[in-house]
Amino acid sequence: MAGNRTKTGIWVAPSDAITRAGLRPRNIDLALPLLVFFWLPQILAQNCVPPESMKPRLHGKPDAAALTQSRADWLRGRVKNEDDSLTGLWIDSFGGTLEIVQEKDRLFFEFEVVRGPTFHMGSIAGVATWNPPLGWFSDKGRDKEKTEETNLAFVSRGALLEVIGAQTSYYHGARAYFDGGYCKVGALDEKRRAEIVKEAEAGVVEDK
Repeated sequence: MAGNRTKTGIWVAPSDAITRAGLRPRNIDLALPLLVFFWLPQILAQNCVPPESMKPRLHGKPDAAALTQSRADWLRGRVKNEDDSLTGLWIDSFGGTLEIVQEKDRLFFEFEVVRGPTFHMGSIAGVATWNPPLGWFSDKGRDKEKTEETNLAFVSRGALLEVIGAQTSYYHGARAYFDGGYCKVGALDEKRRAEIVKEAEAGVVEDK
C-alpha cells in the first residue's frame, strides 16, 4: 500500500488510512493501535533517523549540516549491517534509543527515551528471553513494592525490531513510552557491551 510524501520529503501514511482499516466513529478508539500495527513499519523504513542526530535532539535542534552527515553515516551503517545478531544500537527516530547485547536465548537491553516538546524521559534495563522472532521481558519480582507487572515484547520484522510495552509507566514520564519500531544503526564496542550486560542484570540504567 502506497503512502504519501510531503513537500519536505517526509513519508506519511495515507490520509484515508483510518477508513481503510474499516473504522467508524463508534470504534475510533481502535484507530491508533491498528494504524501503528499496519503503518508504523513502513513509516519508519522510509524515515528512520540516524543515531548521531539523537544527541543534538536531546539538547536542542540539530543543524542541517549535522543531520546531513549523520544520515550519510546511517546509510553506510545499514549497508555494512550484514549479521543477524540483534546486538547493537537501535533507534526509533522519535527520541528512543535501545542498546542490545544478544547472547544465545537472552537479550540484555537498555532503553533511554526522550519524547515530545516537553522532553518526557524514561529508561529501563533488563534481560529478555529470546525465541526468534520473539523476545519477552517481565519485571515480576524485581521490586516487592511495585504491584503492577511490566512487560516488553520484542518482535523481529526484518530490518525493524518492534517493541510493545505493557504497564511501563513506572519507568517513564507521563508522555514517554518505549513502544515503537526500532532500526539497527550502529555497533557496540566491547566496553559498552559489558556495561549493558551489567546494567541489564542489575535492572539499573546508570548515568552516562
